[in-house]
Amino acid sequence: MPVTVPCTCGERLDLPPLEDAGDERVLLCSRCRRRTRVVRRPDGKIEAARLPRPEVAVRCPCGAAFVAVPPDEGGIVSCPTCGRAFDVKKEVRPAAAPAPARAPAPAPAPVPAPAPARASPPPAATPEPLVGVSALVGRNQDRAAWHLAAGVGCVADGLTTSPRSAEAALAVCREAPKLFAGADPGEGLRALAARLLALRAELLVQPLGADELAAASGDAKAAGAARMTAYQTTAAAFKVEGRGRERRVAFVTCGGSAVLVVHAGGVAAVSGLAGTPEGAGTGPGAPAAPGGPSHVAFPPRPAGTFCLPDAVARAEAGSAAAPASSWIVAGTDGFFCAFTGSRELLAWLETNRRDLGDAARRASLLASLHVRLEALAGADDDIAFVAMPPG
Repeated sequence: MPVTVPCTCGERLDLPPLEDAGDERVLLCSRCRRRTRVVRRPDGKIEAARLPRPEVAVRCPCGAAFVAVPPDEGGIVSCPTCGRAFDVKKEVRPAAAPAPARAPAPAPAPVPAPAPARASPPPAATPEPLVGVSALVGRNQDRAAWHLAAGVGCVADGLTTSPRSAEAALAVCREAPKLFAGADPGEGLRALAARLLALRAELLVQPLGADELAAASGDAKAAGAARMTAYQTTAAAFKVEGRGRERRVAFVTCGGSAVLVVHAGGVAAVSGLAGTPEGAGTGPGAPAAPGGPSHVAFPPRPAGTFCLPDAVARAEAGSAAAPASSWIVAGTDGFFCAFTGSRELLAWLETNRRDLGDAARRASLLASLHVRLEALAGADDDIAFVAMPPG
């Protein structure tokens, strides 16, 4: 009979064999999506502890705002823009104490009141972007970042079969503003692909690591062959310029991650999604036709995908006007495949906009998306997105 341990929600979790003292596993509950760490103690007993959700929202002094996925119990994460190290257990500071009250100053002598002036309306506030990452146990290869100073959002999905793919996804999100430094974001993506290939070349001359041999069941030849596809990741990034009616978005995508500009009237632009138009169609990387319905149905997840750095020639880049009422969304395939199409995605964003800004409520919403993803696509996956609200 298999050994099980209880989750705090009451579900029983199957426990893989733990033979030696110190052996541990992290189990994901299929009911509540919470994780439990189990470890065999020196006395032979099994100890289980519920783990906190790893998603941590961080705002760096350099201006970058990003969501980090640190180790299970906290640890060091790096800002994708400037590289500053954050200890997620120590960076949360209490609110500043109120300044001590000062003695009231003597009342000034009364002066005649000036004629009332017509107040100018305050400038419209820039909407706060929403960023979410939710990783599966044993994967954790999706990354997302919002670069406040540059107005750039990015997601990347490291390929499960590719060694160092999570590092590649992090590099894409960290260097996303560089993609838009020149006139052609596609050129910036090609430069990034060259850097990933250089990292692969450095890896090929290093001795095989224990983790690589374990992943290949001890087969050194297979582990060496796997290195030929190291540092593979999809990418989707956008840059927002202007406000309100003057807002425009530039975008670049490669692989299964995508950028979507959508509003109640339909899709204004799409890149990286080979969706089926519900009405007047849109092509990959192209603005929607003016007038008429233009929402798109999302395709089921493909069996495979092209990606950086090997298929950078298949990347899409473009730009489009982003109406003031539109959402600008970059997401991995795990995010988009949790919805049937752009209409349903838009309704989810509009309904949950306030909750997505709260870390705990966002985690609950993403847990529900995992259930939807498994039902629609037949398998669960990591999820990552960056969404710029209307404004």
